[in-house]
Amino acid sequence: MRTSFSSFWTAVLALLVAPAMVVRASQAGPESIEVRVINPRSGQPLKKVYLTMSTWSGQVTRTPAATTGITDSEGRVSFQLERPIPDHAAFTAPPDQFEGCSGAATFSVKDVLRNGAIAKYDARCGRLNWHGTAHPREIILFERKFSLLDKMGRELP
Repeated sequence: MRTSFSSFWTAVLALLVAPAMVVRASQAGPESIEVRVINPRSGQPLKKVYLTMSTWSGQVTRTPAATTGITDSEGRVSFQLERPIPDHAAFTAPPDQFEGCSGAATFSVKDVLRNGAIAKYDARCGRLNWHGTAHPREIILFERKFSLLDKMGRELP
């Protein structure tokens, strides 16, 4: 008699705990980082920018895993992170189309997930006309598209 009574309460307890575990597992879904690309001169978002995110952990001993994305009309693109979460992430835009105002932007993924990050700005791209903050899980990059004159100047010896 005692065993059926204890197994009854074990079953009740399991029914109460199981839904809480399912909710917690569903909240532990894939982590993502959102990147915003801003034109430093106008302060406006840049749309249709192809970005590559490279991720790695520890020392770079081989080619890092890379993912590409294209910014939307608000200059945003979201990248899903692999599990386990990598230590570092770097972002690049095509060097034949952009000045590279954020340089080689490398970030600590844990810091970005916790606080967000703003890439360092290279003053050779002119005066920075953007003021703002990054939110957790967000990175702000600065890029300036090459003008036709810039492209022509790069092609001539």
